[in-house]
Amino acid sequence: MKKILFLAAFAATTFALTGCYESYDSPGPWARYDDEAFEEGGELEDYELKTIAEVKAMFSDPGNTLRYLEATSEEIQGFTPLAPRAGGNPQDVATYSYFYPIEDLIAIEGKVVSNDAFGNFYRGLYIQDATGGIEIKVGDNGMFTKYRPGTTVYILCDGLVLGNYRSMLSLGLEPMNEDLSDGFVPYPNRFMEVPTIIDRHVKLGEAGEITDEDITVIGASQALTAAELYNLCGKLVRFEELTSEWVPYVDSYNAGYPQVFYKFAYNTYSTFNFQDLIDEWRAYRDDEEGLERPSYTHTDGVVYDKPEPENLYLEGDGMDYPSWGFKHHDAQRGDEGEEFGQTQDNFASAKFVNPAFDLDQDSYRKATELLVRTSGFSRFALEPVLEDGARASVTGIVQRYTDRRGNNIAFQIAVNHSNDIVEK
Repeated sequence: MKKILFLAAFAATTFALTGCYESYDSPGPWARYDDEAFEEGGELEDYELKTIAEVKAMFSDPGNTLRYLEATSEEIQGFTPLAPRAGGNPQDVATYSYFYPIEDLIAIEGKVVSNDAFGNFYRGLYIQDATGGIEIKVGDNGMFTKYRPGTTVYILCDGLVLGNYRSMLSLGLEPMNEDLSDGFVPYPNRFMEVPTIIDRHVKLGEAGEITDEDITVIGASQALTAAELYNLCGKLVRFEELTSEWVPYVDSYNAGYPQVFYKFAYNTYSTFNFQDLIDEWRAYRDDEEGLERPSYTHTDGVVYDKPEPENLYLEGDGMDYPSWGFKHHDAQRGDEGEEFGQTQDNFASAKFVNPAFDLDQDSYRKATELLVRTSGFSRFALEPVLEDGARASVTGIVQRYTDRRGNNIAFQIAVNHSNDIVEK
């Protein structure tokens, strides 16, 4: 009898476990929320829904205390933490890397406007409402499968921090010592990464699509100031007419296709003409007349390879034009030509202009210009940029970038796909 009972119990347990695994392999639909969840009696009734603009304004509120990474100089050599300060303008370099911890039970609702399916967005999710847009530091990959463009999401902000990374605000977790970036400048927040943390803060809403109503349109001859464009940062915007501009080299920061600027440590730059690189590396690889490996001596005294365009070695004859995401491998060379260091860099700075713009960026950039930001890891990285003088409509998420000292101010458009750049 005991044996029968044991076998029955074993069979029941096996069935239960099998059922669990079958459920795991075939999960049900994701839970979805709507505004009713925030009403009395709803699951999230304790939360107050705010607009994205209201939450972003918390950073500049002088009544709020901004914080800085609380490591000590003894813990991390060369790092000097800054004292807490009252809220301030995110465009002011004095507020860079500061963050504001959100403790109140507040939430924002927005529509997803970024798409990481094509590699130009990485681990960050951009959402927008009628008042503004913001990046959510989710820290996951393949987010387009769950957070498809057009999907409504709710972000529970308590426990997150509103961080200022080089004038762009985002929501993420509080930074730690491990989040220090190059030059001992801390990131103001970090990715959520852990699924339980993501699920705690990011709630799926109604599925949907991107419609014309979701896209702010800047007309061909519409005047646009820096303040107006900054208010659009994080939002999906269509610039109806921009002109591609291949400019001659003026200075390190003003390099545009077909020039390639090349960054080293300590913010020093060298610049090369793209076509010259193509010709030199092709000649070297074809071993014409025993040519030496293309290299040069940098101002730091180190001999480097000249940038070697990756798109030279695709099937067939390769490509001999500037691409959206120029990528190359760089090798440092010793006195005898031996390689002792290897780095990889990605450059993407296709320049467009509109004479109606007055963006008042800085001495490195004309007031009429925008950059189209594309990653060297995007699926369209090796597609050719538009010819000099070509006119195009460009749709993407507006961003503002500076270096960590507040210089090299540049507005840029991050596109979801090269199809968002439509030549006219």
